[in-house]
Amino acid sequence: MTTFVVHLPAEDICRMSLFNPGAVQRVPSPQLVSLRPDRAIMVVRATFRTVNKMAKMFPDWRFQALLGN
Repeated sequence: MTTFVVHLPAEDICRMSLFNPGAVQRVPSPQLVSLRPDRAIMVVRATFRTVNKMAKMFPDWRFQALLGN
């Protein structure tokens, strides 16, 4: 699994519950806030395959992988 920062519309946060908790794990990160009130930022752990499916379902979500050395 890889850690991703997800930028999504604020009203879509509840849609994360559509995904199996084993496939998409939310990472608590209260220090991350969006400067835009209509957008939200969250951190999740998932596979690239799962994120690809999520991106197809919700094209306005933006995913950024956090890859370490």
